[in-house]
Amino acid sequence: MNPEIGQRIKEARQKAGLTQEQLGEAIGKSRVALVRWEAGADFSTDLLDSLSEKLNVAPEWIMFGDRREAVGVSDEVINLIENARKLVSATVGFNVTDIQAIEWIATKAGVRNALFGEDEGNDQTGEAIAS
Repeated sequence: MNPEIGQRIKEARQKAGLTQEQLGEAIGKSRVALVRWEAGADFSTDLLDSLSEKLNVAPEWIMFGDRREAVGVSDEVINLIENARKLVSATVGFNVTDIQAIEWIATKAGVRNALFGEDEGNDQTGEAIAS
C-alpha cells in the first residue's frame, strides 16, 4: 500500500476523534490491523466504503488524497472511476482483480499514474496491463 494512504487513514481517524481500537471495532477489524494500515501495510479495499463512512471522508480521498487536483484530473474521469468502483463493489466486493479493472479504466483515460502513483501501463505487481 502507498504509505500516504496510511497517513490519510490516521489523519481522518484522529480528526474523527477515534482510537485505533474504536475504529477497528466499528469496521470489524482489530487495533493491530489499524496500526498496520496506518504504517503503510496493505489493507483490504473491500473495507474502503465502511472505513470512509466511519471516518466521514470520501473513499477517493483515502486512496488518492488531493493529488487529482494537483495534476489536473478532470471531474469526468474521477466520476468514471467512482462509478466503476461503485459498480464493482456492489456486485462482488473489492478485491485485487476489481482494482486492476479500475486501474485499466484509469490507464485508458490517461490518468492512472496520477491517481495510483505507479508507472502507467503496469498493474500492482508490475505486470503489463493488456489493452
